[in-house]
Amino acid sequence: MDGITSLTWLIPLAIIIAMRWFTLGLPPSHPSKSSIPARQITHPWEGNRTQKPLTLKEVRERQRFKQLYLHRFGRLPVEIVHYIFTFCLPQSPFVRPKPTDAPLLLCHVSRPWRKYAFHNPEMWTSLYVRCWSSGKGQMSCRQSIHPELMRMWLSRSSTLPISLHLSAGKQCYQKPEGREAFRTIAQILAGEISRCNNLELDLPTIEATDLFLALLPQDEVLCLESFLIRCEEERQLPIRLSALFNHSPDLRRLIWKSPNVKAKRFLPIVNWIQLVDVRLDCRLSLVDCFHIIQRSVQLKTCYLYGISTSTLLTGPHTHTSLQDLRLHSTIPINSLISALTLPSLNTLRLIFSGNPVQLDAHDSGADLSYFLERSKPPLRNLTLENFRIPENDLIRCLLELPTIEEIKIDETAAGFLTNELLDALGRLWPNSEDEGDAQRPAFLCPKLQSIRLGPNISSADGVFAEMFRKRWDAAGNGEVCRIKSVQVEFRNGPHVADEEIKQYRAEGLSFHFYSIPQATRTHIHT
Repeated sequence: MDGITSLTWLIPLAIIIAMRWFTLGLPPSHPSKSSIPARQITHPWEGNRTQKPLTLKEVRERQRFKQLYLHRFGRLPVEIVHYIFTFCLPQSPFVRPKPTDAPLLLCHVSRPWRKYAFHNPEMWTSLYVRCWSSGKGQMSCRQSIHPELMRMWLSRSSTLPISLHLSAGKQCYQKPEGREAFRTIAQILAGEISRCNNLELDLPTIEATDLFLALLPQDEVLCLESFLIRCEEERQLPIRLSALFNHSPDLRRLIWKSPNVKAKRFLPIVNWIQLVDVRLDCRLSLVDCFHIIQRSVQLKTCYLYGISTSTLLTGPHTHTSLQDLRLHSTIPINSLISALTLPSLNTLRLIFSGNPVQLDAHDSGADLSYFLERSKPPLRNLTLENFRIPENDLIRCLLELPTIEEIKIDETAAGFLTNELLDALGRLWPNSEDEGDAQRPAFLCPKLQSIRLGPNISSADGVFAEMFRKRWDAAGNGEVCRIKSVQVEFRNGPHVADEEIKQYRAEGLSFHFYSIPQATRTHIHT
């Protein structure tokens, strides 16, 4: 009994130690104890990035939160988790494998996240691969992704359609090790080309393009829907390019970026009937442009850059499905506009980068107004860059566009736009659509919401502000749509009265105002 009595004092001590042991993770009861620095520990998730060391209490709090979060993650519906993971992917059409971006970043969070990402094929259907030259000693050429990682990436996409981008630098490809690295990458990608629906080739030479095309299956039908090819310095075509077009019955989008290649070289090898979206940057003539639009009966979007040869056309031609047309030329394109009728056009962009004297010698304003009058398109966006036409012809064009929502006119010539256009936008015009003698007047372009004019408007101070206020007040009565965006640039000194419309920013107006004095240029941005 004496032995037992002598040990009774240990029982309270054991109880105190046990209570302290099980309450280490709880907040301290006394506020002063929270300021006592315990062991200084760096958080394991943040590593060396943590500048201020964490206390033992803070580390345990985060660990407890992590366990609770991972436990709750397993209870979320699969659809919500799938949406969250997909939303984390980069918003680019091709994903570059980086440990700081999804999906690789999600694989480093926890085991449940990594398991879910590995078993979600939709997160691995896009891949950006590039060979470039670093110029650092022996490692002069390298890949943006290791071949083994590339194989694993593509295998995780299962049998879903994939999107591939392959590019190589010219300096890297000229070296033996660079060509060998490119060949390894090309072989891996060519093995998955049968389920590729979006392919982009940005290669330095025709030899590299032919090397990749030679690795493709010769007699297998491809599911290719979109194809981009870029070769800046070459004048010839890849030899096996026609085979790619022949084995791609689902091809709908073609982007060609080879400024030195003449369009007549690849016109015969492309099946234009099946294309819906065509964007070409090459050496085009007016006849080439006309034939492309004429042969592409399903065409909805057409961007043609590099129009530099003027030839006679045999038009006219009516295209009922074309909705978006962009023409970038160094020569007048009046004959092409005169030969086309586009009743479904929604967006029209005419960009001229040649000698303005050539454009002045042609009646471009009359041809454009006749084109709009003949087509009567539901046009919503009109862009004219250095496409110089008289103001009265421009007003005639706008009279034919009651559905226009955005007007962008960039003209470097001084004195191109004056008070006449601004007065027309703020004045009531007779409505020709009303029947009978009593015609109700209406504003020009009643659905207009965005105006961008510049950089050389030669109008008097206050004319633009007066036009804007008239349309703003009319929008309050429901007569026109309210203007949401304004960007103007004047050349004849400061426009103090026009600048006063900045007060409408409080009501939702996006306002950018520039003033160019005659002697020095001052920039006013509000």
